Amino acid sequence: MKILLVITKSNYGGAQRYVYDVATNLPHYTEVVVAMGGDGILADKLTKAGIRTINLNYLQRDLSIGKELVTLLELHKTIKREKPTVLHLNSSKVGLYGAFLGRLNGIPKVIFTAHGWAFNEKRPVGSKVMFWIAHAITILLAHHTIVVSKPMKRSFPMFRAKIKVINPAIEKPVFKSRTDSRQHLERYAPKTDGQEFWFGTIAELHPTKNLEFAIDVLKPLCIQNPNLKYFIIGEGEMRSRLEGKIADEGMEKQLILTGYIDNAATLLTAFDTFVLPSYSEAYGYVLLEAGHCGLPVVASKVGGITDIVEHEKSGLLVKRDNKKEWQKSLNYMLKNPHRARDFGQRLMMKCKQKNFDRMVTETFKLYKA
Repeated sequence: MKILLVITKSNYGGAQRYVYDVATNLPHYTEVVVAMGGDGILADKLTKAGIRTINLNYLQRDLSIGKELVTLLELHKTIKREKPTVLHLNSSKVGLYGAFLGRLNGIPKVIFTAHGWAFNEKRPVGSKVMFWIAHAITILLAHHTIVVSKPMKRSFPMFRAKIKVINPAIEKPVFKSRTDSRQHLERYAPKTDGQEFWFGTIAELHPTKNLEFAIDVLKPLCIQNPNLKYFIIGEGEMRSRLEGKIADEGMEKQLILTGYIDNAATLLTAFDTFVLPSYSEAYGYVLLEAGHCGLPVVASKVGGITDIVEHEKSGLLVKRDNKKEWQKSLNYMLKNPHRARDFGQRLMMKCKQKNFDRMVTETFKLYKA
C-alpha cells in the first residue's frame, strides 16, 4: 500500500505535527511519501525519520490567482507520477484541489483531514460562505473526511455519514526540569528580583491565534505585577507586528517573543499557567502537551478546545474577545495557585485518556475501508 500525504505548509504547527505522527507510525509494510509546500521544519523532521518528501514549489496557504493553475498542474503531476493507493489530504486548499485531482486520476482512496474550517476565521461574510461551499465540495469528493473534534462535525450535519471524528493524540513529551526550562527561557528576558509568575503560549504567530489580543489583556496585569512575565514561543507572519506592539507599549521585559524553539513542549515546565487565546481552534495539540505537563490552562471557548478543557474543572474557558473576562481569569490563576494546580492535575488525567496508538489505528482503518 502506497500512501501519499499532502499538506500546504512545511512549518511545524498542529496540522504538520499530525502529518508527521501519521507518516512515521504507519505499519512498516506501507510506503509513505509526504508532499508539501516548501522545505521547512516538517520536511527536515520527516527526512531525519526516513520518510521521502516532495517539495511542491508553488503550493502556499494564501490564495494567488496567478499561481493557482500552476499549483493545480504541479499537484496533478505529483499524484499521477506517484500513483498512490491512498491520497491523504491536509488543509483547506490542498483538500479541495487534491480531492478533485484524486478522483480525476482514479485514486482508490481519497482521505481529507480537516484541521479547521476556514469559515470560522475572521473573514467577511461573503468569504465565509465561499469557504463553506469549498469545504462542502471537498467532503463530497473525498471518500472519507476526518475531523479532529466533535464541534467540527456539527458544521456539516448533512454529511455526517462521510465524516469521522478522530481526536489527535500525542505521546507524552519528555519534559525538562522547571529549573532547566526557566534557565533556557531566561536568555530571552532579564530576571527580576523576587518570585516570578510566568504565563506561556506556544503557537504559530498567525492572526487566528489572537496574540495581539493576548498582549492587550496581559499589559495591565504586567503593570500591576512587576514579577509577571508572558512568553510567546513560536514564529510566523505576525512576528514584526507583535514586536512593534510590545515595543510601543514599552513592555519588552515582561511580554517576550522567543521565536521558534525546537521541541518547545519540553520547556512547558517553566510556566505557571498556559494561555491559548485563539480566535478559532479546531483542536489544539499544544493543550495536550500542557495537559501532560499538568499545567493549568486559560483558553478561548471555541472549537475543539472544549473537547479537551472542561470549564472550572480542568481549566478556564473564556469568550474569545471578552477582555474583562480574560483579565479576570488570568488574575484568578495568578492569585489562586492551589486551585490552578487542581485544574492542571485534572487536565493531565483527561489527556492521559487520549490514546496515540488509537489515533493512528483508526486512521489506517479508513485507508483500508
